[in-house]
Amino acid sequence: MEVEEVACVAYLYARVVRKRKKNRKYWVHPLLSDRSTKGLFNLFYNDLRKYEDKFFNYLRMSVSSFDELMEQLQDDLTGQQTNMRECISPLEKLVVTLRYLASGCSFTELHHEYRLGISTISGFVTQVCEAIWNRLKDECMPQPSTQMWLEIANKFETFANFPNCIGAVDDVGAYGKSSDSSIFKESMFYKKMMNNSLNIPNPKPISTLNSEPMPYVIVGDEAFGLSENIMRPYGGKNLTMTKKIFNYRLSRARRYIECTFGILSNKWRIFHRPLNVKLDLAQNIIKACCILHNFVRARDGYRYDDTLTVQGLENIENTNVTRGSQNAQTVRDKYANYFVTDGQVEWQYSKI
Repeated sequence: MEVEEVACVAYLYARVVRKRKKNRKYWVHPLLSDRSTKGLFNLFYNDLRKYEDKFFNYLRMSVSSFDELMEQLQDDLTGQQTNMRECISPLEKLVVTLRYLASGCSFTELHHEYRLGISTISGFVTQVCEAIWNRLKDECMPQPSTQMWLEIANKFETFANFPNCIGAVDDVGAYGKSSDSSIFKESMFYKKMMNNSLNIPNPKPISTLNSEPMPYVIVGDEAFGLSENIMRPYGGKNLTMTKKIFNYRLSRARRYIECTFGILSNKWRIFHRPLNVKLDLAQNIIKACCILHNFVRARDGYRYDDTLTVQGLENIENTNVTRGSQNAQTVRDKYANYFVTDGQVEWQYSKI
């Protein structure tokens, strides 16, 4: 580029900058400049800590759990102070982010209440969610070991009467008309399951009448494809009694995932509305809420209020479910036979 062209570009750029400065009414809006004295954080937070029940309702965790979380995230959330502007404290970042996730309010609402810029809030919500995931994922969402799978299977057998079950699956959704099955097959979890790298226990018998080992399975609804490790209901209307019983028993085990999603969204009400944020932030929000759910549950237990008005997620229309392999169908048939022989429960026929 010639010297004259460089000078011309510099001149035009200077004119644009001057025009923007001229059109900008405030460098810092007066509403935001009073944040230290009139912002909700400075007016409300210290008083809120005095009342455990109000604190829990506002931020969805106890004071002690919040303090532990703050300690773990402190270094990640500390900004660089400058002479131009004071950094937002890690404490305020965490409070505002948790309130955003807990209430489902918009950035605009937080902007008015806490007297922070909308872009500023969006930036540190991303920062906090990423820090929660990076710091706590190994503790709160570790990849299950074989022993952990066995413990899960024991609970499904105890509470859902479904042996060798290591989980229930459903999906939040994706763009367009993607089916749950298609979404699931693109997940890292599914790929690891297909590569036998999930530490799933070796097959073991489920019946006292038949010593044949049966694979450990995950239960899903009709949107998922049938495989040796994924059990879905029998399709069709004119089903035999055995198949109807199987569908009932599978549904009884699968309902736990619907309850889990319902409890998660009742506690972190950001999921009560569409996530009107960019895709990267939406992913960070989902991961952070899953971590927070486990973090709080391990420390504060669960509260009955979180289970009220539980709503399942709407199923995405399924247009591409493939027929399971012959071996997968055989596995399902053997489970079905077990449920009408030595694995039956006395009330199952009244549910058909």
